[in-house]
Amino acid sequence: MNQNPQRLIERAIALRALADALVIPALGVIRAKGVLRDADGKQKLLQVVGQRWTLTAHAPDSTLGCGLLCIGLKAAFDGVAIDRRLREVAVNDAPPPRAEGINRVE
Repeated sequence: MNQNPQRLIERAIALRALADALVIPALGVIRAKGVLRDADGKQKLLQVVGQRWTLTAHAPDSTLGCGLLCIGLKAAFDGVAIDRRLREVAVNDAPPPRAEGINRVE
């Protein structure tokens, strides 16, 4: 399996759009989980498994912040495309999201 490290997100994200993007087979995401700030400013828990996703309310935790972890198979995982999608769904009135990088762990 291939994992990218948790990436810190510094701005609100259109989470439904991100969830819809993460289930696109070409991105190679098998599972994803993260606590992110939605466009309404509230933290939400995003979980993706295959072609399904859920988005639920999450109590804010200032010690953890927000982040996203994506897991996929090495041959199919497209970290560059995931970063591009993340930037596309970020809310426009804040600085761009800062990803700490996409690293492959074998």
